[in-house]
Amino acid sequence: MSNRFFLLDTDGESFEGMVTSDGPHLKSPIGESLAVGETYLGLDFPGHAGWWAFDHRHQLALTSLSPNGIQTVIDAFGLPVRPNPLSPVPDTGFWKSPAFQGLCEWVRHHHTRAEHLIKRHPQRPPYWLAMCEAAISIQDDDN
Repeated sequence: MSNRFFLLDTDGESFEGMVTSDGPHLKSPIGESLAVGETYLGLDFPGHAGWWAFDHRHQLALTSLSPNGIQTVIDAFGLPVRPNPLSPVPDTGFWKSPAFQGLCEWVRHHHTRAEHLIKRHPQRPPYWLAMCEAAISIQDDDN
């Protein structure tokens, strides 16, 4: 059973939305991952030339992507761009992104699995399942 909720191919690289033990993540082509909802992009930050994605704990180089590839990742995962390291971390757009819609569909089909993850491990962000449940409820009410 797959924990992948989203797949994006851009510039010959594949980025995945994956549910891990501590919640939904953006997974790079080389297997590194960042917690969605906490991830933002930065350009030419100190010690990180080019485009990078950051969360509260890790960073991921996106230097191989073209400007169009960067924009594709931004749009697909709702990633905000932080203008500089001294700026506040901008609000995420993940909750309105195509990747979030994929996560909601994953939760719809694997709700019990999602609940087990929440009970066993601290989650990042801690409210992701509640956000999915709310979105699913709204979708069901509209249908």
